[in-house]
This record gives sequence, C-alpha cells and structure tokens, in this order.
Amino acid sequence: MVISCIRKKEYHPKECFVGNAVICPTLLAGLVTEAEDKEEKNLDIVYPQGCTLEVEPNIAVPVIASGPYSYPSGRPLGAIYYNNESKGRVVVLGSGHAFTDK
Repeated sequence: MVISCIRKKEYHPKECFVGNAVICPTLLAGLVTEAEDKEEKNLDIVYPQGCTLEVEPNIAVPVIASGPYSYPSGRPLGAIYYNNESKGRVVVLGSGHAFTDK
C-alpha cells in the first residue's frame, strides 16, 4: 500500500497524493509540449487504494513510480512488458481505481 507523507484535505485517506512522481523519460517526452519544455517537468497524481509493483529489470520497464513525498518512495506503480517474438504488450498499474472518475 502506498501512503502519502503529505496531508491533503481534499483526498480520501485511502487516496495517496504522489507529488513529483518519477516517470519514464520517453513517456514524459510525449506528455510535455514545446511550450512547457522550459518549465520544470513534475507529475503530480492521486493514486487511490493502490500498491507497489515488483518489476524484473530485464523483463519489464517501470513507467511511473512513487515520488519522494510518499512511502515507500521510488517504488514502481506502473510497468510495461513487451514481447518481441509474439509482439504482445501488457500494461500493469497497481490500482484499478485510478481509472474511475467520481
């Protein structure tokens, strides 16, 4: 379970605010436009009721991880696996509630 070290009154206690989340550089390049290129590249997300992942370095690539203001810090929250032989892809996120919009 990911726990926020910063108290935010807007969020439910089971929703972790991950400030300054670490993200894969290639994914970040796709999110940042040329106008934003000069600004700081931080990603703040709310990660509801989620867990961290155990990612094998040679098998999958972590694309997003918990930032320095959450516990445990620097742990993968999402990963991508790609198989060259069968051209299959799997995307994993540790929280299914991240896709809901209440």
